[in-house]
Amino acid sequence: MDTVHYCHVWGASNWRIRFSLIILFSGIFFRTASWMALTSGLFAIFLFLVIPFSEEPWLSEQYGKQYEDYCRLVPRFVGVRSFKPLIPKTQ
Repeated sequence: MDTVHYCHVWGASNWRIRFSLIILFSGIFFRTASWMALTSGLFAIFLFLVIPFSEEPWLSEQYGKQYEDYCRLVPRFVGVRSFKPLIPKTQ
């Protein structure tokens, strides 16, 4: 009998379950059609996008150059420095 490791459960890149779980979870989400889950999810995304922009001026006042240096080194969102490169230029 084979043992099941964490990479098998989480869908390592060489396992077929990796993509079928995404389809399964998205299907469950759309099938349940929970308004509460949708509303709370949209509210969380809104807060995730709005709070940094309202909080940054206060942090800049509070910590000055030290905070500005920190902002240059650390992306605002996980792995994304700016939205500008993500949005294609229109001509």
